[in-house]
Amino acid sequence: MNHEQMNDEMEIDLLDLAYMLLDKWHYLLLCLLAGALLLNAFSFFFIEPTYESTSKLYVVSFPIRWPIISSR
Repeated sequence: MNHEQMNDEMEIDLLDLAYMLLDKWHYLLLCLLAGALLLNAFSFFFIEPTYESTSKLYVVSFPIRWPIISSR
Protein backbone atom coordinates (compact mmCIF):
# COMPACT_ATOMS: atom_id res chain seq x y z
CA MET A 1 0.00 0.00 0.00
CA ASN A 2 1.22 3.42 -0.74
CA HIS A 3 0.87 6.44 1.48
CA GLU A 4 -2.09 7.94 -0.44
CA GLN A 5 -4.29 4.87 -0.01
CA MET A 6 -3.72 4.81 3.74
CA ASN A 7 -4.82 8.44 4.13
CA ASP A 8 -8.08 8.10 2.16
CA GLU A 9 -11.13 8.76 4.28
CA MET A 10 -14.53 7.24 3.70
CA GLU A 11 -17.59 9.36 4.42
CA ILE A 12 -20.79 7.71 5.64
CA ASP A 13 -24.04 9.64 5.27
CA LEU A 14 -26.13 8.81 8.34
CA LEU A 15 -29.35 9.99 6.73
CA ASP A 16 -28.89 7.57 3.82
CA LEU A 17 -28.12 4.82 6.32
CA ALA A 18 -31.32 5.59 8.26
CA TYR A 19 -33.41 5.52 5.07
CA MET A 20 -31.84 2.19 4.12
CA LEU A 21 -32.75 0.75 7.52
CA LEU A 22 -36.31 2.10 7.29
CA ASP A 23 -36.73 0.39 3.92
CA LYS A 24 -36.08 -2.92 5.71
CA TRP A 25 -38.32 -2.21 8.76
CA HIS A 26 -40.15 -5.54 8.51
CA TYR A 27 -36.87 -7.46 8.77
CA LEU A 28 -35.85 -5.36 11.76
CA LEU A 29 -39.17 -6.02 13.48
CA LEU A 30 -38.95 -9.74 12.74
CA CYS A 31 -35.42 -9.93 14.18
CA LEU A 32 -36.47 -7.96 17.26
CA LEU A 33 -39.41 -10.27 17.97
CA ALA A 34 -37.36 -13.42 17.31
CA GLY A 35 -34.61 -12.21 19.66
CA ALA A 36 -37.11 -11.33 22.37
CA LEU A 37 -38.75 -14.74 22.06
CA LEU A 38 -35.42 -16.60 22.20
CA LEU A 39 -34.15 -14.65 25.21
CA ASN A 40 -37.45 -15.12 27.02
CA ALA A 41 -37.35 -18.88 26.39
CA PHE A 42 -33.72 -19.04 27.54
CA SER A 43 -34.44 -17.18 30.76
CA PHE A 44 -37.56 -19.26 31.47
CA PHE A 45 -35.96 -22.68 30.94
CA PHE A 46 -32.29 -22.22 31.91
CA ILE A 47 -32.00 -19.55 34.59
CA GLU A 48 -32.86 -20.54 38.16
CA PRO A 49 -34.84 -18.01 40.21
CA THR A 50 -32.71 -16.36 42.88
CA TYR A 51 -35.50 -15.51 45.32
CA GLU A 52 -39.11 -16.31 46.07
CA SER A 53 -41.78 -14.13 47.59
CA THR A 54 -45.11 -14.92 49.26
CA SER A 55 -47.83 -12.72 50.68
CA LYS A 56 -51.11 -13.04 52.52
CA LEU A 57 -54.07 -10.72 52.42
CA TYR A 58 -56.67 -10.69 55.16
CA VAL A 59 -60.03 -9.15 54.30
CA VAL A 60 -62.23 -8.16 57.21
CA SER A 61 -65.83 -7.26 56.52
CA PHE A 62 -67.73 -4.98 58.89
CA PRO A 63 -70.39 -2.32 58.29
CA ILE A 64 -69.17 1.23 57.90
CA ARG A 65 -71.45 4.15 58.63
CA TRP A 66 -70.61 7.20 56.56
CA PRO A 67 -70.32 9.94 57.64
CA ILE A 68 -69.53 9.26 61.26
CA ILE A 69 -71.36 12.00 63.12
CA SER A 70 -71.49 12.26 66.85
CA SER A 71 -74.95 12.97 68.21
CA ARG A 72 -73.81 14.66 71.42
